[in-house]
Amino acid sequence: MKKNKLIKNILCAVLCVGVGAGGMYLLNFDKIRFADKYPLMLEIEEFMIEDAGIGAPKNPTDENVINAYLSMYGDKYTFCKNVDVYSKEYILSDVNYSATALGTGFELDFDDDDRAYFSFVDENKPAYEQGIRVGDVILTIGEQEIVEYKNIKKIKGEDKSTVKLLIERDGKEMSIDLLRYHQDEAEDASAKKIGDILYIDYNTMSAQSGGKIAKFLSENDFNSVILDLRDNGGGDVALPLSVADHFINKADVKSIYYNGDVVVQSTNDGIEYDVPIVVLINENTASSAEILTALLRQYADTKTVGVNSFGKGIFQSQGLYKGNSLQYTDGYIEVGDWECYHEKGIAPDYEVRMKDAHIGTEDDIQLKKAIELLS
Repeated sequence: MKKNKLIKNILCAVLCVGVGAGGMYLLNFDKIRFADKYPLMLEIEEFMIEDAGIGAPKNPTDENVINAYLSMYGDKYTFCKNVDVYSKEYILSDVNYSATALGTGFELDFDDDDRAYFSFVDENKPAYEQGIRVGDVILTIGEQEIVEYKNIKKIKGEDKSTVKLLIERDGKEMSIDLLRYHQDEAEDASAKKIGDILYIDYNTMSAQSGGKIAKFLSENDFNSVILDLRDNGGGDVALPLSVADHFINKADVKSIYYNGDVVVQSTNDGIEYDVPIVVLINENTASSAEILTALLRQYADTKTVGVNSFGKGIFQSQGLYKGNSLQYTDGYIEVGDWECYHEKGIAPDYEVRMKDAHIGTEDDIQLKKAIELLS
C-alpha cells in the first residue's frame, strides 16, 4: 500500500510539473515566439543591459522606438508622430498654416505670459491693410476672451467672413473687425498660348485648381494642349478625374483598400475637348499627378515627354492613437486597365533628360520636344 501511494505521489508530482510547465509555456507564448523570430534583438538587449551597462531603453513608447517597429513594415509612408492636440505648439501650427492666416497675412504666437499676439503681419496682405500690426495682443476674438490656447482657433473662418477682435497696443485697447481672406492659390496653375497650343503649367493640385483648369480651357481657342505636370506632387484623388473629364470618356480609378474594400471613382461620358495632348513629367511627378497622366495616356490622344515619374500608387490614412498621430498606407490605386505603378513610375513615350533648373527657361528641351510633337 505504501509503495502504491508513493508511486501515486510521484505521478501527481510529475503531472503537476507538466501542467505547470505547460501553463508557463502558454503564459509566455508570445515572448517565446518573439524570441524565436527576433533572437538577435534579444541578444542585443541583453548585451546592452549586462555587458555594456547602458541598460534598457528608458521610454519604450517613445516616438523613435515606435517608428523603429513600424520600419519593419518596409513602408516609408507609415510612421507615428507624438501629437498633443491641446498643446500650444499644435494649436499655433493649426492656426498659422490655415487658409485664413495665409490668405489674410498673419501669424500668431504666445508671449511669456501666455498672451496671444500677432508675431508676423505681411505688409502686402489684408491684415496689415486693416490695421493689424506686429505685437498687437489679442484680448478677445468674437467677444470671447483668450483663456485657453484653443481659443485662438476662432480667428479662423470662411473666406470673406468677418470676426471682431479686441486688441491691445501700447497699453491701449482698440477694436478691429477683421475681414478674413483665404490663401490665394493662383500659383497652383497658370496658362498661356504658344501659337495654337494651350500650355498649362499645373504644379499643385489644390482644391481650386480643377476650376481654374476648366476656365483656362473655356476662355482660350486652341488646337492642342501641353499639360506640364513636372514637380506636381499630387493631391486628392478626385482632382485628376475632374481635369481628365474634359478630354476623355468614362474611365475608372480604383482605390483598393488592404481590408478588401474597393472605392471606384469615374469620369463622365462625353469628350469636351478632342485634341492632341502632350504631358510633361519628371521624377517629381507623383501621386494624383500620375493618376492624371495615366488617365490621359490611356484614354486620350496623349503622349508623354520627360523622364520616369516618381511612382507613388498607394494612399495613406491617418488617425489619433493614444496621443499619437499614426499615418499608415491603407491601400493602392489602379487607373483604368493599368496595373499599379507604385515604385515603378510611368515611363515617358519620349525620354528627354535635362537639369531641373532648366524648367521654364530657354534651355527647356522637354518643353521644346512637346511643341515639336504638336507642330
